[in-house]
Amino acid sequence: MDENINNNNNIDDAFARLEEIIESMEKRDTSLEESFNLYKEGVLLVKECNDKLDKVEKEISIINSNGEIIESDGTF
Repeated sequence: MDENINNNNNIDDAFARLEEIIESMEKRDTSLEESFNLYKEGVLLVKECNDKLDKVEKEISIINSNGEIIESDGTF
């Protein structure tokens, strides 16, 4: 359970950083080189978040109408 909390915090931190990156890239005084470096960082963060969300999605359990827990295979 603690691992999921840490993953959520990491995802929250990553999304917060992505917002910062977008704000920085929107500024007119951001150089092309700095924009490119921010873009690369953003792409890596998005990939990391997608990987973590995919992992969580595969671990999701579904409760059917009879109250039985069905383990998801990652497809919906």
